[in-house]
Amino acid sequence: MRLVGVTGKNKESVHFAGTKPTLAEALRFSLRFGLISSGGPAGQIAIRHTVLVEQKRGIADVKFLHAVNHCMLLPGPAAQQLATYIGRLLHGTWGGLVAGVLLVLPSLHRTPD
Repeated sequence: MRLVGVTGKNKESVHFAGTKPTLAEALRFSLRFGLISSGGPAGQIAIRHTVLVEQKRGIADVKFLHAVNHCMLLPGPAAQQLATYIGRLLHGTWGGLVAGVLLVLPSLHRTPD
């Protein structure tokens, strides 16, 4: 069995299936997702896949699944790690920080005293 790499392809075509979302679109999505997310990590990952891969085509399916596999292996919250990684992939370090924070921030507001 021979493994085939991504050599010869444009690096952008491996990461992005369509058009890369703007930072403002990514911020709106992250905040909205943080406000309405439910279903635990599996549900959050499924919703993120549906929106980012199937509907918006902001990231390639192969890259998304690769990221999910890595997040599942790491200790800690997989949905949080995935949000941070995709934010970083799309918009660098600040994108990752903002995506990670906006996933958690709305839940702090909903936490009872």
